[in-house]
Amino acid sequence: AGSPQTASLSGDSAFSITLTASQSSVTVLEGTAQARFTLSASSSSGFTGSIVLGCANVAPATCAFNPASISPGQSSTLTVGNLGAVTSSDLNFTVTGTAAGTSQATSSSSTTASGTSTATLSLSVQFQNFTITATPASASIDAGQAAKYTLTVTPVNGFAMPVSLACSGAPKGTTCSFSSSTLQISASGSAQATLTVQTTARSLAHPPASEWRGRPFSGLPVWLGCALLALLLISAVSRRKTPAAPFRLALLALLVCVAAAACGGGGGGGGISPGTNNGTPAGTYTLVVTATAQSLSHSSRVTLQVQ
Repeated sequence: AGSPQTASLSGDSAFSITLTASQSSVTVLEGTAQARFTLSASSSSGFTGSIVLGCANVAPATCAFNPASISPGQSSTLTVGNLGAVTSSDLNFTVTGTAAGTSQATSSSSTTASGTSTATLSLSVQFQNFTITATPASASIDAGQAAKYTLTVTPVNGFAMPVSLACSGAPKGTTCSFSSSTLQISASGSAQATLTVQTTARSLAHPPASEWRGRPFSGLPVWLGCALLALLLISAVSRRKTPAAPFRLALLALLVCVAAAACGGGGGGGGISPGTNNGTPAGTYTLVVTATAQSLSHSSRVTLQVQ
């Protein structure tokens, strides 16, 4: 952009110097450590001496020139470092060139000039990045329903590359899905995706039959049968008319009945289990949506309230 540039001049000399850059603005991905510019010098008054290069208003970034001074017709590589310390979306700074000496006579002028001349050149580093927002910020639903959020990814300084989406923090019995898990961002505008958070309805599952052992009244029919057999035996003994074989069979049946009742229908505490809840628990949850592109990662938080 805008190269070469004519530098502004100051000083008390009659000669002039000019600094130009291969490009006046360099764009890098945010988090990049450094950026480079190529600088050149010239003089329209026949000056051939040394021009010392420097930077102004560049902090917290740093400047390094290679070489640190040049003559008209020569070039230097400027490395702007420590860019990770810059917190804004761009860095605007000034390069200075200072020359002290005497200009040589040219074919159009037989005079010479001496003194000091300074040239300045405005440069900038633009940081490409993106932002992510989610709307609505909060949603309230019943268990078994789905909540939907709209995610918007917006480029900064011409950012244009794929962005991957992920969701975390979902409660038990809940799933996250995206209308598109990867968004291709263009420098010209934002891109959107829909996040769907699906919950599971709560239901009560009865405990298996083995869990009823030890519950009150679970062996009541067996005990009633035992009591009936006992009454029959008492009646038979009191009459003493019952043959020996049937009497022994009845007594054996009573013993089996008592054993069965003791093993499977004995009393115990605890009451009937309320069952197992296999749905999404009621509560308020914070979900984190993360967007990632190369070394860049940004997140947006949404709230999900399950009734």
